[in-house]
Amino acid sequence: MVTTRKESKDFWKMVEKLEEANIETWKFRNEKLHTQNEKQAEEIRELREDNKKLAEEVGDLREELKKLRLVLEMSP
Repeated sequence: MVTTRKESKDFWKMVEKLEEANIETWKFRNEKLHTQNEKQAEEIRELREDNKKLAEEVGDLREELKKLRLVLEMSP
């Protein structure tokens, strides 16, 4: 296959444009993934805080149950 100099230049220009488009695509994807990652990290922090609060509530309820059992056992 014989190509002219112009065809060769046009081909390499096209390849360069494709590479640039590819880079832009990856930049866009990276930005979106980074944003999503930040959202998920914030959600995880919130869930951990909620989990700690719930664990404290459960602990408090268990203590109350123990006290009630003691009162019930002591009453005739």
